[in-house]
Amino acid sequence: MGEVERNSLNFWCQKITNDPELLPEDKEGRKQGAPGFDGKIVKTYCNISVQRICRGLGYDKLDGMLANQMHEYLSKNWIIPAGDKKDKMLAAYNAGKIGDLAILAQKGNEHGHVAIVAPREPMLFSGKWGLYVPQVANVGKTNGFMGANWAFPEVPDVFVLGRTIT
Repeated sequence: MGEVERNSLNFWCQKITNDPELLPEDKEGRKQGAPGFDGKIVKTYCNISVQRICRGLGYDKLDGMLANQMHEYLSKNWIIPAGDKKDKMLAAYNAGKIGDLAILAQKGNEHGHVAIVAPREPMLFSGKWGLYVPQVANVGKTNGFMGANWAFPEVPDVFVLGRTIT
């Protein structure tokens, strides 16, 4: 893993987070920013964005899953970094930095949330969580690159595909 993988991950993260089809929708199906959009978001596409970024990098095993289903799959099939929350966030950051797939995921009652760790530096300090967090390619209520603390209400679980683990 190296510069080529990092650039490829960054390309797919940018392409997917900027896709207007993945903007949040209101109850009438109007996209955020469209005329008539009422500001009350009822539908987001985090699972689709993660599937598309992964597929762009040659990994298609998350296709067709919702966020909670992804969390279940990832917890059984991907690497869960050892250590406390700080160690896990650092592992996610290091994986993304070299182009490996790392996904932050949180289960929810109706649906959860997932986001890909972007190959962006530096880690950002979250006063909300009291630790440094990686930047993510987020598709949800707000689409774009942001600190993980802005994409998730609580510290999410960390999953790494493991192409960087020797």
